[in-house]
Amino acid sequence: MIVALGSLSISTYALFYSYGLFLEPLQTALNASKTALSTAYMMYMAVYSISSAPMGFLCDRFGPRKVLWLSAFLIGIGISLCSSISSVWQLTLYFGFIAALGQGAVFVVPTSTTARWFIGKRGLAIGIINAGLGVFLLIVPPVVSRLINWYGWQTAFIVLGVAFFALNGFVATFMRARPEDKGLQPLAETAKRAPLAGRSSPTHDFTVKQALKSKAFILLYLISLFGFAAEQMVLVHVVSYSGAVGITPTGASLGVSFLGAGIVVGRLLGGAMSDRMGRVLTLTLFCAAEAASIFGLLAVQGQGTLYSSMFLLGLGYGGASVVSSVILADYFGSKNLGAITGIWISRAAPAGILGPLVGGITFDLTDSYWWALMFAGILCAATVILAAILKPPKLAP
Repeated sequence: MIVALGSLSISTYALFYSYGLFLEPLQTALNASKTALSTAYMMYMAVYSISSAPMGFLCDRFGPRKVLWLSAFLIGIGISLCSSISSVWQLTLYFGFIAALGQGAVFVVPTSTTARWFIGKRGLAIGIINAGLGVFLLIVPPVVSRLINWYGWQTAFIVLGVAFFALNGFVATFMRARPEDKGLQPLAETAKRAPLAGRSSPTHDFTVKQALKSKAFILLYLISLFGFAAEQMVLVHVVSYSGAVGITPTGASLGVSFLGAGIVVGRLLGGAMSDRMGRVLTLTLFCAAEAASIFGLLAVQGQGTLYSSMFLLGLGYGGASVVSSVILADYFGSKNLGAITGIWISRAAPAGILGPLVGGITFDLTDSYWWALMFAGILCAATVILAAILKPPKLAP
């Protein structure tokens, strides 16, 4: 039940991945440029990233149910109010601030809560809830597109606001912070598999300050920052890059679908593999897969190589992100895991700006994406090295 509920909550990300579907109708209705409309999404990325840490702290303090109800209200009211906008500043306020503030809870809360319920098979459990996003990415955007075409963008915003308020409210109603709340114990590790997996279960719950000062947290933050920046660069510029090598926009857009499919597979495989092979080895392998995918994009000659590279990119990024979140629970304990995970998620803000911005600047300067992809590949190669030297943190006496 905890895994299913967590997967439903994380599926809320599909709402924000659908933002691009509103650009054309909003541009017409508000008489605004795409650059102006993009500020709302940039605000969302910043607010969502920054709000994850306080949402995680509130989850540690008050439990997931109250925080998810708050999240449901903010997302529901923010998205629903978008139906009444008449200017870009209102879109930025409702979507980029209010709804994004609620969005800060829908990864950190289910992930940290699930980690408290699982010691054995923790990687698989967190992998499954993260894969929920990929599944809903196959459902929500087509539904949003039809709502806009049939009933208009205002109605689409209202339907989405009500739907995701109800979904997160449902999750909040049945979610429980710890198995002890139901008279249970976390799913335990078997003695046979524990040494094989090479995991580290802390004997002490780290404080937030202790975790942030550790080399392990810094490495995990940088690994996630570099990998996410590379993925975002490709996601934003892949259609333009594909056109330069003779692939149509329609064919290039299908590459994004292969990226999504790879993320789903990577998140499921990453968690399960880390339970069996060990966290660090699995993380290193998925970082290497992401690096290989970036250099593969440099050699794209047609749709086949594009789709295979995009799938590998999703596989590597999806697997690495899940294993990293599991390692946080393994290394730092569960008491302050929400706040620690929330601070780790804050890397989305600089990464979401760094990757696309470097891609755009280098193209403007060189009229080519070669240097941009080379930069992304170097970032991913660095994650392989950082993952390979990752070790469990030690507390000073």
